[in-house]
Amino acid sequence: MEIRPATYSDLDSLMQLFEGAKAIMRASGNMHQWDNGYPTIEVVRNDISHGNCYVLCDGSEILGTMALIEGPDHTYSYIEGEWTNDEPYYVIHRIATSAPGRNVARTMFDWAFEHIGKSGYDVIRIDTHKDNCIMQHILAKYGFTHCGVIYLDDGAPREAYIKKAVVPCTGIHIEVAPSALSYAETITRFQIDMAMESEGFKLEYERTLKGVQAVLQDENKGRYVLAMIDGRPIGSLMLTREWSDWNCCWYLWIQSVYVLPEYRSNGIFKSMYNKVLELAASEGVSQVRLYVDKDNKKAQTVYQKLGMSECHYLMYEVEV
Repeated sequence: MEIRPATYSDLDSLMQLFEGAKAIMRASGNMHQWDNGYPTIEVVRNDISHGNCYVLCDGSEILGTMALIEGPDHTYSYIEGEWTNDEPYYVIHRIATSAPGRNVARTMFDWAFEHIGKSGYDVIRIDTHKDNCIMQHILAKYGFTHCGVIYLDDGAPREAYIKKAVVPCTGIHIEVAPSALSYAETITRFQIDMAMESEGFKLEYERTLKGVQAVLQDENKGRYVLAMIDGRPIGSLMLTREWSDWNCCWYLWIQSVYVLPEYRSNGIFKSMYNKVLELAASEGVSQVRLYVDKDNKKAQTVYQKLGMSECHYLMYEVEV
């Protein structure tokens, strides 16, 4: 597969590709994105004429397309929320694929970061409709961070995301969060992004915020371990305690693990994990445990490399 600039001869194929993408949206319950004939052939032609439209091809077949445009984008100047950084960026618009299951989006994202890196950029912003759960899951899985809501020129709201290319980092400090609410909103955003990335599940902000605040105000409910750089949290996990009557000792459970995408592959979780082991030893804890989604193979591999082993227990639950 290769990615190349689109040409006017690709127009018919691109319009068919967009129609196919819209059919997938409608089938998944996304009924209002890309309505009223959008993107029109004039919009796509304009992308091509400005050199912003790219296609991913397998031989003569076009599998995917995107408009990769140098920022700033005026619709991103106002956001209900907060961008994680104000660095110069590129924007991806009108991304579509005709080949689900072939990692087309990931391939285009990889190429986009490599491409903009040649010009000294390492940040990409993108937006999508609130009902486009497929794209939201793809973005979260790739490591984009949800920042809030922006508005298009016609006033339509869009969920806004950002990703900075992974860079080495130094000066990491691991600490147990104090019983204060100053980190509540940041940890809440971590949990929302983690749920979408790992399980494709969209948490309710206000409810999650209240849950985080409850932990920060009551150590009996749990504690947060934070990874900090320059006084700013870049990762977190939650610890809860379980008393074992069998062994007459405490167990520590690791939950709600999250690291900002741009800081991954830097040993951040390992540093937080080592802090947990340090706490466990100082508090006379017998075992450190966690549970993980059975389909999250990447996380399972990380835990095994750190010396954790799979237990023989199954987990059951019932709503009451």
